[in-house]
Amino acid sequence: MTQAGQPRIFFLAVGFTAVISTLGWAQIELLIGLGEQAGFFLMNALNSCVMLGTLWFFLHRGVGIWAFPFSTLGGLCACYPVALWLIRQKEPAVQFFCFRAGAEFWHDLRRLWRDAWSCFRMQVLVLLLFTSDVIVVGLVCGSARDAAIYGVVSRFLRSEEHTSELQSRQYLVC
Repeated sequence: MTQAGQPRIFFLAVGFTAVISTLGWAQIELLIGLGEQAGFFLMNALNSCVMLGTLWFFLHRGVGIWAFPFSTLGGLCACYPVALWLIRQKEPAVQFFCFRAGAEFWHDLRRLWRDAWSCFRMQVLVLLLFTSDVIVVGLVCGSARDAAIYGVVSRFLRSEEHTSELQSRQYLVC
């Protein structure tokens, strides 16, 4: 047990969920590169609704702080298939999983490295912004209920703020 009363597996689950979510949303953000900003904003709206609904469901079932990783995975599970379908509608030849790396791949990677790196850095910063504070509140308060209340309120407020930030011109580069 840790100081917050949660087993270490909980924090590993939060980290695993964050990694899966980051990888999934990095692919969903291809919608912006394909000129489908409306589809991307719909994915954000769907994600927010599903995450809050999943969070509410699990908190009412008495899961406690474990509701946070479940809500993150719930949002991703709802958005990812829809986003892949939207991407395939716009770019039918896109391959999401390719395990061959020929000369063309390395040439394209070098050409896109700077833009891809800046998008990746942005994704990591958003990940840290959206998860680190809930973990800290859970560790400091020691109360799953207080951390859950904080998480619901902060996710709702940040979801609205993040959507309005992404509508500005500087974020349409990624």
